[in-house]
Amino acid sequence: MSGNDLTVSGRILIVEDSDAIRTLMSGYLRQNGFDIYSVTSLLAARAAIKTFKPDVLVLDLGLDDGDGTELMSDLKASGCGCIVVSSRSDISDRLKLLELGADDYLIKPFDLHELFLRVRNMLTQRLRAVSSSDDVIVEYNGIRVVLATRSVIDQDGKVLTILTDSELLLIRSLSQSFGAVVTRKDLYTNVFGRKSFDRSRALDVLVSKLRHKLKDIGTNMDIKSVRGSGYMLLEEPDIS
Repeated sequence: MSGNDLTVSGRILIVEDSDAIRTLMSGYLRQNGFDIYSVTSLLAARAAIKTFKPDVLVLDLGLDDGDGTELMSDLKASGCGCIVVSSRSDISDRLKLLELGADDYLIKPFDLHELFLRVRNMLTQRLRAVSSSDDVIVEYNGIRVVLATRSVIDQDGKVLTILTDSELLLIRSLSQSFGAVVTRKDLYTNVFGRKSFDRSRALDVLVSKLRHKLKDIGTNMDIKSVRGSGYMLLEEPDIS
């Protein structure tokens, strides 16, 4: 990729009843760094929008249990972007979908790399739209964590990674006491919504995943364990 390309990740829900097309799209987008979940029906798509919480929906229109346009109301409520993929090439069909809330339209057959570029560009535009807003929960040495999009961006607006909902709640809780210990009990309450202390390893696993994600994108923020107390977010010394 060129220096102008952005590293963008995100959750993509593919709704396509053709096994061959669904497999090709899923494989190509997954290979290019996206988290993919695919379904074949409107019923499964509605459930996946609530549980998988996609950033972008790649939507076929002709499904066995109905027309893909029936999902538009669900998408408006979720804030998910939508790229329609369909063999319907008539301009009236495309205009109708755009009026209903679709963000983009690809006519079958299409090139898989074109689909990838459209997904990536959509995510980039959506992330940049709020990257300079007040919705920033961590800002440190040019690195910002944006609440609305769960994105970690650098000072140039480049998207470094996307956080899960739990990772976002964790870094938000830790950042409110940057450099100070946040107790395990408080973290469990803030992240998992549990009022009583939970001795399972759910918190430790989550901390480990977020710690590695912060290191993988080159930040010097680290989450330190304080034995018997909890965790703290701080700057890791830069050793050259």
